[in-house]
Amino acid sequence: MFTFAHLSDPHLTTLDRISWTALLNKRIMGYISWKTHRRAEHRREVLDLLLGSLHQHSLDHIVITGDLTHLGLPQEFQEARLWLDSLGKIAETTVIPGNHEAYVSTSYESTLKQWEPYFQSDAPKESHRPGKARSHFPSLRIRGPVAFIGLSTACPTAPFLATGSLDVQQLEDLTGILRSLQSQTVFKVLLIHHPPLSHTVRWRKRLTNTDQLHEVLSRFPVDLILHGHSHKCALEFLSTRENRTPIIGVPSASAKGEKSGDESQYCLFHLKRQADAFQLSASLYSYVREKAQFMFSRTLPLP
Repeated sequence: MFTFAHLSDPHLTTLDRISWTALLNKRIMGYISWKTHRRAEHRREVLDLLLGSLHQHSLDHIVITGDLTHLGLPQEFQEARLWLDSLGKIAETTVIPGNHEAYVSTSYESTLKQWEPYFQSDAPKESHRPGKARSHFPSLRIRGPVAFIGLSTACPTAPFLATGSLDVQQLEDLTGILRSLQSQTVFKVLLIHHPPLSHTVRWRKRLTNTDQLHEVLSRFPVDLILHGHSHKCALEFLSTRENRTPIIGVPSASAKGEKSGDESQYCLFHLKRQADAFQLSASLYSYVREKAQFMFSRTLPLP
């Protein structure tokens, strides 16, 4: 049995003592949004309760599908790194970036480089280019019977847009990784921040090249796709000629849930290997405001 948890969009940073000069760009809009309503919805006490709930399970791994920050400021990456380091008491962790990590164009060294231990591939990539965040993705981390494949859809966008994209190099490298895994008996989990189905979120928040990703996955299928970004619980399927791949999204890990259905959730997976096949179960745990704790919500109907 291999047990792992999926959470997303914790937006855990505080934005304390930020310089106004850092807000003289698109970040000013995000800061106003945080000041007016996001800081009331994304609560550290909810995130702490979630971690306490995770402690109750014997986890082998944790995956976080992006948006640990609000504005992608260097100090936020430092704050998030300290939080990531604390998760080692629960289980090993894999992270991918979200659109909030690329709010505006920034240097890799001052931002995402601080999280390298949490997304670095097991083996160095030939296409790796120092100082470039996207050159680290796709990442491949094999843990037990699971191959965690991380993508980065994070890229700076114009005001009012929160779209994501996969560049040509990532799609080519993803093809190579999936082709190489065909000869191995591993359970392939694809991690992506933006939902891979365009109807899951509004047009201004979509993944812009879903068709190209679907083309790769139709030739080299994965077994499970995990995403964030929508701040909603979602179970959908990517159907190709021969496969029907579950796609699971979870709400923000720190959401208090001012609106019903928006409250924090995480998904717990139990994977059992039987000969050359795998059996997967998925259980949702939700934040219950009245009891100030996380409780089992439901089992997802997986094939």
